[in-house]
Amino acid sequence: MSNSAPSRFEGSKQVVVVLGPGRSGTSLAMQALCAMGMNVSEDLLRANESNPRGFYEDAAIVECHKRLISEFSPSPSLPLPESWISSRAVREVGEDLKHIVTTNVEATDQFWGFKDPRTARFLPLWTSVFNSLKVVPIYVLAVRDPRAIVSSFQTQYGTGQAQAELVLMLRTIEALKYTGGNCLLVNYDDWFLSESKNWSILRSVFTDADCKDVADKDVVSASLRRSSGSSLSIKNEALDELYSHLLASEDGSVPPAVMNLIPRIIEGMSDYLPWSNEANSQYLRNRKLAEKIRDLEDSISSLNSISQECDRLKELTKELQGIIDSCGRIESV
Repeated sequence: MSNSAPSRFEGSKQVVVVLGPGRSGTSLAMQALCAMGMNVSEDLLRANESNPRGFYEDAAIVECHKRLISEFSPSPSLPLPESWISSRAVREVGEDLKHIVTTNVEATDQFWGFKDPRTARFLPLWTSVFNSLKVVPIYVLAVRDPRAIVSSFQTQYGTGQAQAELVLMLRTIEALKYTGGNCLLVNYDDWFLSESKNWSILRSVFTDADCKDVADKDVVSASLRRSSGSSLSIKNEALDELYSHLLASEDGSVPPAVMNLIPRIIEGMSDYLPWSNEANSQYLRNRKLAEKIRDLEDSISSLNSISQECDRLKELTKELQGIIDSCGRIESV
């Protein structure tokens, strides 16, 4: 890796946020950043068979995101309802996220970063958190041939192609829309080239003094190139066009053609929002009904306890009456 100019973010509190849908190479980007000197939380999700090198995901942040998803939507694949950002649940989770960021930023003299594929959909909340803490977010967006991502979705999660393509497009659009395209693009396939430009792209978030020299072989293994999806054909034309522009980036910046394309894609997707809104609304109605059922069950349980206590008191009353009768007989003698 060659040296580069001083970091464009030097002199401010920094948090690196790695964005990208699942199976796009976010974990590899995190591994590279950590090898270069970025810090992560101590409590990370454990590795498993689908990601043997580890997810590099902060367990507390993942839990916060899951809480929000369970609050608003029956599925992490669906768009959030329009009013989600103004809810009490978001305010409560926002306070938890502030604590997580503050704790981790103050614990390091370098800078801290995190990733979770769910982050993109909650970026409006994260923006509020960063602004309140006066933290500068540095966004890294992992991109990969959409055929490989869709193929990996099918293999790892059993997701149908149409659904995988929609999830991929939604997560990518959210990341680009909410960051205004202010992302550093890291191309997954580029990691496996003899001279990967990803290193110089990621180096731009460091100062030369803070960035560690890393050998490609210490991070990138040929075994990571598991799915190319070359036999698959993308059916969603908008997704295919979007990624053709993203993957064509030479310097890690988001091409203007991408940002020009986003409004058209969002407009097209809006035609289908009533379906997801109805699914979310029904989910919320079901949740309220479930809460009422739990309340009724608690009430019935309380009534049963009261009934049992009444039966016990009746028995005690009988015993007491027996004692009183016995005392009366003694007095009569």
